[in-house]
Amino acid sequence: MRSAMHIACLVLCATLALPAAAQTVDPAKQTDILTLMDLTGSGRIPATTAESLRPRAQEWARRSNPQNPARAEQIIMENAHRVFGEHYAVSGGLRDRLVPVYDRLFSHDELRTIIAFYRSPTGARLLQALPAIQKETQTVGSTWGREVVPGFVLQANEALKAEGFRPMEAQPPQPAPQQ
Repeated sequence: MRSAMHIACLVLCATLALPAAAQTVDPAKQTDILTLMDLTGSGRIPATTAESLRPRAQEWARRSNPQNPARAEQIIMENAHRVFGEHYAVSGGLRDRLVPVYDRLFSHDELRTIIAFYRSPTGARLLQALPAIQKETQTVGSTWGREVVPGFVLQANEALKAEGFRPMEAQPPQPAPQQ
């Protein structure tokens, strides 16, 4: 879920970035940027973004169509996938808007080196493993956060009280049960 939110934030930030037309990118460099984006799976952004809407789609479907929420959700999700997909690769779409980001952050030589790495057996293996790494990292990070946050809240509240402020009202999350 957190990964979907991260991608949704990336999409939002990218759509608010300067328009691609405002910057000119060397055509050869742009080709390599698009190659890198393809290698790293940026083409999955529309589907991932659409899927991040699924919980909200389920809620909308239940509230607005209680007689057949499953079909209503299906219609919402089909349209989300279609619309996000259509707006990704079109001229001026998200893909075009991401090109200047890569252009700013990487030299053409760096892009070539990164592409060569991802085309190597080790780079291909990394790309294959990244989804599992991200999923497991989220799980480990969530557990860690549940363990650390209660102590943070206690210490922050003590510091707030010491300076005459009211403590935070939110109850700290409880640590996950040990397995």
